Amino acid sequence: VLLARAFLNNTPYVIFDEATAYVDTKTEIKVKETLSELSKNAAVIIIAHRRSTVENAEKTIRIENGKIK
Repeated sequence: VLLARAFLNNTPYVIFDEATAYVDTKTEIKVKETLSELSKNAAVIIIAHRRSTVENAEKTIRIENGKIK
């Protein structure tokens, strides 16, 4: 529902917190494809533990023990 709202409202930015945490690999791929499409018209910030979720990100920030690495 969130993805649909973001597309329909032409949201300039979207923040996803663990968007793929509880999905299988097949669904993760579909979510990542949708995020890629969405990022063409919006700034997308993704918070994730899975490295595969952010592997195609333009920029990444790694936080370890509360500090930016």
